[in-house]
Amino acid sequence: MKTTILILLCCVAALLVGLACSRKSPAGVAVVTGNTPKEMAQHVFEKYDCESCHTLGREGKFGFTPRGARLKEDSEGCVSMLTSMSVIVHVPEAERNAQQKTRASHFNEYGCAVCHQVKPGEMSLTQTGQELASLHLSCSEVQNLLARSE
Repeated sequence: MKTTILILLCCVAALLVGLACSRKSPAGVAVVTGNTPKEMAQHVFEKYDCESCHTLGREGKFGFTPRGARLKEDSEGCVSMLTSMSVIVHVPEAERNAQQKTRASHFNEYGCAVCHQVKPGEMSLTQTGQELASLHLSCSEVQNLLARSE
């Protein structure tokens, strides 16, 4: 009897593990045992239109398409952007100065809002951002994975 119960529990556990490993995430990143991190990074790069601004560069850096180069001229950079937005979210929209309004506009234009959600008084991750973070697929990690030569 104990052996039968143990076998039954193992079968149920194997079934649950199999379902978890073959699910599709809300972000559309297939979480399948056979996918390498680089394959998932390539999927993210293509699905979220990163290639409209970036090219696959070398030595851990993205290059820029003509559109990306134009946007880069007005960009404050990703880390600076997120740092600024974490402060700007605490300023009511009507009270933001010109620089804060410009940065908030860039935040949406550059695609940050795909993963980062700005609400009055707080900044958090969207559902997509949460899923990609759980897979260790932030923008910088996608960049690093795709730049590796294997």
